Amino acid sequence: MTSSIADLRSGRRRRGAAWSVLLLLLASVVSPMPVAAMPTNKTVCARVGLTRVVNGIRWRCDRQGRVLRWTRISSAVTSTTVKNADPVKLSPLERSTIDRPGVGQWDVKFIYATFKGGPDSRRDISGDIQGIANDVNRYFESQFPGHRVRYDTYQGRLDVQYVELPVTNKEFRSLFVDDCCILDDFFQQTLQGMGLKWTHGMDRNVYGHNDRLYVMLAEGFRGPKFGPDGPYEYECTDWDNNWTGISVRFLRKLDGTPCPGQVGYWLPTPEQWKASYSETRREFLGAWPIPELSGGFKPWGFTIIRGLLFMMMAYCEKGAREIIKLPTPERPYVLRGNSDIWSSGSQFDRPIGHPEIAKLDPTHDYYFKITNGPRARDTCYDLQYSKYWEKTSG
Repeated sequence: MTSSIADLRSGRRRRGAAWSVLLLLLASVVSPMPVAAMPTNKTVCARVGLTRVVNGIRWRCDRQGRVLRWTRISSAVTSTTVKNADPVKLSPLERSTIDRPGVGQWDVKFIYATFKGGPDSRRDISGDIQGIANDVNRYFESQFPGHRVRYDTYQGRLDVQYVELPVTNKEFRSLFVDDCCILDDFFQQTLQGMGLKWTHGMDRNVYGHNDRLYVMLAEGFRGPKFGPDGPYEYECTDWDNNWTGISVRFLRKLDGTPCPGQVGYWLPTPEQWKASYSETRREFLGAWPIPELSGGFKPWGFTIIRGLLFMMMAYCEKGAREIIKLPTPERPYVLRGNSDIWSSGSQFDRPIGHPEIAKLDPTHDYYFKITNGPRARDTCYDLQYSKYWEKTSG
C-alpha cells in the first residue's frame, strides 16, 4: 500500500505530505486530451451516413465521386439551439479528462472513474453512462412533466469527465473506515485535482454549500458499510454520504466481476416486463425477476435517482439535519415504504411510466409537491423548487 494511503488512514492531523503526493498523482492523470480535429470538405471518412459534431458543427459522411468525404450539414450549435435539446440522444463525446466548457452551475456533472491498474470498460464513450443518464431523466419527467434535471453538456451532448484514480481498488477499499473524513477528503482532493470545485463541508459542518452536483460511476468495488453491529460487505451500490453533494455508484463486485444490470438503460425494459408479466391477467407468467435484477443488487439507475434526491434535499439544511440526527432505522427513507422511490425498499422494478413504479413522494407531504402536513408551502423542503430542474416544455 502506498505511503499516501497509509497517511490517509492515520487521520487529518498528519495529512500534509500525503496530500502533496496525492495531488501530484492526480495531476499526472488529469492532463487534457485533444478534442477531435475539425473535418473539412476534403477530409475522407469511413462509411456513408456517419455523422459527427465537432466544435458545434454537424458533419455527415457522403460519397463524392469515388471517395467518401465529410460534408458540413449544419452550422455551429448555439446556446439557444441546444437549450431544450436532449443531450443523450446524440452520439457520445470523445474521452476527456477535463471539464469541457459549459454552464458549470446548478447542473449535474457525470464522472467515469477507473482505478490504477484496474479495468476500463470505457463507459464514458460507449454510451452506457449517456443511456442511463437519459433514463434517469425519463423517470424524473414522468414524475414532473415538462421538467428534467439539468445535466452538464458540451455542444449539446452529455459531458462525462474521465479520471483514473491514483490508487488501486484494494487501496481505495481500505479508506472505508467508521471515521470522518478520510474518504470525504479523498474525493475532495480527487475532484479538485480534476479542476472541479467540490468540497465536502464535513470539516465545517455544512451541507448544501456547493452549486453543482456530481455523479461518479466507479469501475470497481466499494468498501464495507458500518452499522450498529459492526462493518459488513456492501456490493454494487453507492457510498454512504450523498448529503455532501457527490453520489458514487460502484460498478463491480468484490471478485472484480461487473455488477448485474449495467447495460446503459433502465431495467426492466418494457420488452422484459411484457415477457414476464400479463397486465390483463395481473400475474407473472414468465421468469421473474430477470437475471439482471436477481441477487438483491439495485440497478444503477435507481441508485443515481436516490443519490440525486439526497443531494438536492441537502440544500434545505434544516431538512437534512432533521434526518441525519435520527438513528438510521428511524430515518424517513427507510420507513416510507415501497411506493416512494426515495425509500431504500422502493418498488423500482417496473418500466419507466408503469403505474406501479415507485413515485416521487406519493403522499406529497415530505419532499416533492408538498400539499399537506406541516411542510406544506415550505419551499425549503419542496424539491419542485430546486434550482437543478430545467424545463423541457412551456
